[in-house]
Amino acid sequence: SVQGASLFGGDVFVSGTLYPGAQGNLASLDFGTTTNTTKNVVDLRANSLSTGGILSLVSDSPNISARTLVKVRNDNIAAVSTVVMHLINDAVGGFDDPILLIESTAAETHPVLELKNSNASTTAEPILMLTRADTSAEADDMSLGQIQFRGVDSANANEYYCQIKTFAKDVTSGDEGGKMDFIC
Repeated sequence: SVQGASLFGGDVFVSGTLYPGAQGNLASLDFGTTTNTTKNVVDLRANSLSTGGILSLVSDSPNISARTLVKVRNDNIAAVSTVVMHLINDAVGGFDDPILLIESTAAETHPVLELKNSNASTTAEPILMLTRADTSAEADDMSLGQIQFRGVDSANANEYYCQIKTFAKDVTSGDEGGKMDFIC
């Protein structure tokens, strides 16, 4: 058992459960470093998973105060080329297995997803960008992206009710043209 501020050098192996704080004490894990400038500060690997997950963050507090459970922040205004979060999936997802799933189990009457720009600029609106990034298969009429509106029918089957599909009608450099279809 280690209490108070502790410094570990090299690999630290934990068998069982790591408790950063005990019995309601305020606790934090500080991985702050001034010497590591090119590597991951925290690297979690789970190369033998079959059905489990790598990370589960759970709050079971009944407190109704407004709060943020997870915040990822680039706190230096000079770090302009920083991607705050990058999710990569090398496998093809299944029909109901999206790469990113945002799910609310409540009877929501407020937005489930919000894109927000809180800068005071009057010309810096929030932007949603769908990018087809492959550089080896450009072709006229290739699909660029789509937004699908899906719901459950009377037989409890998932059905697509409407879609917005976009295409690169002409990929000729200097003469690019697009097409958007609304399907209901």
